[in-house]
Amino acid sequence: MNLSERIKSILQSFGLLSIVYVVWYGRAKLWYGLKSFETVFALLIASYVFVLFIALAFLKIDLHQSLKVMLRTGDNALYIYGAILAVSYHVLIVAFGFATGGTVEMTEWLSLKGYERYVGHSLPLAFTLYLAFASIGAFVEEVAYRGYVQSMIAKEYGELLGIVFASVIFSLQHIHIFSVRWISQFLESQLFYVFLFGLFIGYFFCRTRQSLKGVAAFHIVSNIFNVAFPVQISYSSPLVFPIAVLFSFAVLFLILKLYIS
Repeated sequence: MNLSERIKSILQSFGLLSIVYVVWYGRAKLWYGLKSFETVFALLIASYVFVLFIALAFLKIDLHQSLKVMLRTGDNALYIYGAILAVSYHVLIVAFGFATGGTVEMTEWLSLKGYERYVGHSLPLAFTLYLAFASIGAFVEEVAYRGYVQSMIAKEYGELLGIVFASVIFSLQHIHIFSVRWISQFLESQLFYVFLFGLFIGYFFCRTRQSLKGVAAFHIVSNIFNVAFPVQISYSSPLVFPIAVLFSFAVLFLILKLYIS
C-alpha cells in the first residue's frame, strides 16, 4: 500500500477540519454583533452551506465522488430506518433516566434553548430557522465526516479505523477552539455523547455500504429532537447521563448488527 497516499488521507482530513475552524472563527466574529434570532440562525445556516461546498470540492478532487452519486447509494427505506433509530435513541434515554430515579419534565414546544438572550420578530419563524439550521447542519456534517473523511480513511486503513478517525474529527469539529469557556463546557458535558454518536453513525454508514441516506436521516431527526423535543431530564446522579448514553447506543449498535445489512 502506498505510504504517501495513507499520510495524504490523514492530512486532507485535518485540512478539511482546519477550513471548518476558519469558517467557525469568522462566524463567531460576526456573531458578536447580532441581536435577533433570525440573523443568528441565518448566519449559522450560511456557514454550514459554505462548509457543504468545501466538503463537496474535497469529495470531487480526492475521491472523484459526487453528492448525487452518494445519495443514490442504498435503499430509500434507509431514510425510515434512520429516523426510527433516532426516535428509539431518545425514547431509551428518557426511559433510562426515569428508571434510575431521575425526573422528566415537560418544557415549551417553541423553546430556543441556548439562544435566550436574543429577540425575534416572530417566534415561529425563529423556531423554523432553528430547525432548518439543525437539519442542514446534520446533513452537511454527514457529507463531510462520513461521506468524505470516513470513506477516504477506510479506503486506506480499513473500516474500523475509518469509523474511529472520522468520529475523532467529527468530535473535534464541535470544539470551538477560539472560546476557552466553550471548550471547557464541551469537554465536561458533550464530548462523550458526540464521540459515541460519531462511532454509531460511522458503523451505520458501514453497514449500509456507505450510504448517506440512513445516517443523514438519523442525524437530522436526532438534531430535531434535541431542538424541539419538549422534555427535560434531571438525572439522579452526574454519572447516570453517560451511562444512559452508553446503554442507548449499545442497544442501537445491537439493532444495526441484527437487522441492518
